[in-house]
Amino acid sequence: MSRDLKCANIRSQFNPLTYEDRKTLALPPSDEEMNLLMTYREAKIETNIYKDRGLKIDMVLEIDDDLD
Repeated sequence: MSRDLKCANIRSQFNPLTYEDRKTLALPPSDEEMNLLMTYREAKIETNIYKDRGLKIDMVLEIDDDLD
């Protein structure tokens, strides 16, 4: 076994992502993923505002389950 092949073999053990996984990760996020990210950012900003004021909050996001 060549040195390069051994290195690639060892590297693959520590980085389990396959070529297909990397291609999937390179795709732009879906609308659902973007909405989730924006909701998270808004909640994080709101939490930081309260922290800046010295208030401690236990925040629980209310998720709207009404999909009608």
